[in-house]
Amino acid sequence: MSVDWEPEDLSREQRLEMAEAYKRHMLYGALWFFGGLIVTVATMSGGGRFILAWGAIIFGAIDFLRGLSGWMKFK
Repeated sequence: MSVDWEPEDLSREQRLEMAEAYKRHMLYGALWFFGGLIVTVATMSGGGRFILAWGAIIFGAIDFLRGLSGWMKFK
């Protein structure tokens, strides 16, 4: 979500809307991150080959951090 304006340019309702949108990014990012981590750890316990869900882990971390920075800006 690219923003060309500053939080001061928006009304209180618009800032709260933006903060809620960024909170959803934080939630979904955390779900992707921990989901990837759970898949990785669960498949490692069997020994031998395992699935390293690095895409989900990295995507989740980036989405969470993006949501966190946006939420802090608009809260």
